[in-house]
Amino acid sequence: MTTKKNPHAVALGRLGGAAKTPAQQAAARRNGAKGGRPISREKSVGIKRRGAGWQASVRVCGRFEVRQFPYTTSRATMQMWRELTRAAVLAAAEGDK
Repeated sequence: MTTKKNPHAVALGRLGGAAKTPAQQAAARRNGAKGGRPISREKSVGIKRRGAGWQASVRVCGRFEVRQFPYTTSRATMQMWRELTRAAVLAAAEGDK
């Protein structure tokens, strides 16, 4: 069973994204000419803001390794730490076998 939508609410929803003033319309055209809405920042797997800096983590072979970095640390440095830690844990796991 479907419910009938309120036509007034539907009409109001259509107006939600409409540019109302000539200045808004001109700005929308300028932004569209530049390529539209910018793409969101790249998400880094295993790296997140935590406390007074960044927290990088990696889970390998049932082990969970975590390290804190200051805010000034580059994303490339944290990704390198994750790769090196992953390799070290895998090598240690191979040595245990």
